[in-house]
Amino acid sequence: MHTIRKALLLIPVAAFDLPNGLESIYSPSEPFLFSRPALLYYLFVVLRLLSTLLLLPIWTLLYALRIKRRPRASWSSPQCALIDFNRRIAGLADIAGMRWGVRDPSIEPSPSEDLSETRFEWVEGLPWDAAVGVLCDNAVGPTDAVGCFVWESKSADSLEELAEGFIGIYAHGGSYLHFSGHESCATSAIPRHLMKLGCFESIYAVEYRLLPAPFPAALQDVAAVFISLLQRGVPPDRIIFIGDSTGGNIMLALARWIRDEGVLRQPAGMLLLSPWCDPSYSFPTSFEFFNPRPHPEDYLSDHPHARLHIVQAFLGPHRPHSLLRHPYISPSAWPIPSGSVAKFPPVFMQYGDAERLEEEIDRLVAALRRDEVALEVEKTVDGVHDLLILPFWGSKVKEGIYRRIQEWLRELHSSGKG
Repeated sequence: MHTIRKALLLIPVAAFDLPNGLESIYSPSEPFLFSRPALLYYLFVVLRLLSTLLLLPIWTLLYALRIKRRPRASWSSPQCALIDFNRRIAGLADIAGMRWGVRDPSIEPSPSEDLSETRFEWVEGLPWDAAVGVLCDNAVGPTDAVGCFVWESKSADSLEELAEGFIGIYAHGGSYLHFSGHESCATSAIPRHLMKLGCFESIYAVEYRLLPAPFPAALQDVAAVFISLLQRGVPPDRIIFIGDSTGGNIMLALARWIRDEGVLRQPAGMLLLSPWCDPSYSFPTSFEFFNPRPHPEDYLSDHPHARLHIVQAFLGPHRPHSLLRHPYISPSAWPIPSGSVAKFPPVFMQYGDAERLEEEIDRLVAALRRDEVALEVEKTVDGVHDLLILPFWGSKVKEGIYRRIQEWLRELHSSGKG
């Protein structure tokens, strides 16, 4: 019912957000399906949403009667139907260029938004003297300030109190297109639940720049929050990097930048949840050759034209395909050189064996082990991509994952970190 209500709400959202289609997001050389004229675009989106809602009970019945085969034996009939539902909605976003849960990162939340679980805080943008290495880009400069939605277990009135437990820096997923750090966003299920584990003093959910801002805009924003915490006196061994999907891509790049520049110390650890660690997977040799990702049973869409525009927009104008395989962008692009992830902080990795990113994460896990990075892996059987944000996924499975995360955090704390 939660997913059906969410889908119903998408219809009026789509009506207001349709001008922000793929043409304004990516500026492609050719328009997307039904993007013009506007009337057909509106009609296509609304009909697609309505038809998806109508199909949901039909899919559930077909799975229950075993007329439609369940992709994974452990998935219930409603679960299979909801995965199909989300895949169709994700496909709509790819085809029609819709964006979910996005807000302007340069604007402070209005009083009417009534934040009940978090507070909003501006953090000073990346200092120019810190914009070194890959963060120094003539085409992409740091912003003056970066917004954060701060989850707190209690008020921190002093630096001593702030340093008692872990401080999380969270970068949300969404293919650099969707979602936000706002507490109402679907991805906020992760910091919300992590705060319940009792291991964090606070978590800073970063409102980083999305597309069309290219690389390294998001990395600059998240790095700014890390540096700001250090400047306030929070030691790095009290900080945990947290990233799901695209957020994992950002955190891997940030750990690499810290290692390569050698100026700052690594954080206490990185919590990576279904990290997108190889954007080059879909286009391994050129932008003309598309390589489909595995596990079509996952809810992630794999529309070739949309994947192309995402990676090209992320690279930015006039950047060659070869940059897509750069380790800051695709750290698990094959082959991964020896030592590529050496001296990374301890990692907890969670992903599923039914998600489209399985192969690229498998490669990253192997590289982390080869380079002797302290690593804990939770590979969830029959788990889809980023399942911790899905309200319909089995609570026992999610609780088991969070228990392992809690154990990992406690082990880090007992080793003298946190």
